[in-house]
Amino acid sequence: MEIVLVAGTEQTAPVCANGVPPGPTWAGKRLQQLSKDELDDMLAYCMKEGRRLGYEDTMECRPVRINPFHRRYLHGMPWLHFKSFYEVGRQAALNELRSRRRQAERLSLAAA
Repeated sequence: MEIVLVAGTEQTAPVCANGVPPGPTWAGKRLQQLSKDELDDMLAYCMKEGRRLGYEDTMECRPVRINPFHRRYLHGMPWLHFKSFYEVGRQAALNELRSRRRQAERLSLAAA
């Protein structure tokens, strides 16, 4: 089951909305409450899930997702990581869609 995050604030990380156990340990925490491991996990989440969600949203023609991290939380570091990797996922999906379209065009020309 996908973790659904409700947008965080300038002071807190996003919170888990669907109660997926165990959920990220960093969810809802303030900067002062985060351990180094939790910060590492948060950034890993931003990279892995940001890319996956960007890819899936694009492939499914869904609108661009709102970044769950506040732009100023942790000086914008998680926000920027999520945004950047979401865009990497979107670009990978767009490249795949273009490739599929070219392949379909070649097949239709070959069949004609």
